[in-house]
Amino acid sequence: MHKTLLPLLAVLACQTALAASDGQKQADDFTKLYSSTCFAYLPELDKLTEKLADFPPVPEEDAQNFLRGYNGKAWIVPHEPENYVIAVMPEHEHCALYAYHADAARVEKQYLDFVKKTPEGFTAEPYEDRHDSTDGIKTHTITYQWKASDSEDKPTFMLTTSTDPQSSIQAMISVAILAKD
Repeated sequence: MHKTLLPLLAVLACQTALAASDGQKQADDFTKLYSSTCFAYLPELDKLTEKLADFPPVPEEDAQNFLRGYNGKAWIVPHEPENYVIAVMPEHEHCALYAYHADAARVEKQYLDFVKKTPEGFTAEPYEDRHDSTDGIKTHTITYQWKASDSEDKPTFMLTTSTDPQSSIQAMISVAILAKD
């Protein structure tokens, strides 16, 4: 029995390690893409739109699922093992990145590490942390704002994740500039 069990346990251990490394790579790729697109181009979303022009657009009727009622455009960003979607809404200074599948815990950790590293003169303040359920799909939304005493604008970062395998989107991260209250 031990002769059969040991190789099986070794295979399971390798698969678990591979799945963990795949989840970490996916979270790393998601965070890097977000920081090099939505975050990097926030003050100049028109330039991001130009950069994305070479990517396949999401058909207009489907794009509304990513634009959430705002005017803008959405693009498919090729990635292995599956594509991402970037939605840009320049009129609202809003950009979002969507992943169909993601390791929620890893993405949340990277998001928190990211938003807590503010530029000089800004502070990161938690704005919202809520758990919701829509059509039986559970989600977790975390929102932070960067604030500075000498600025009217508040960059606002939101991450929504789901661990539900039935969820069509398991991670969405966005940034928008909101005017001071």
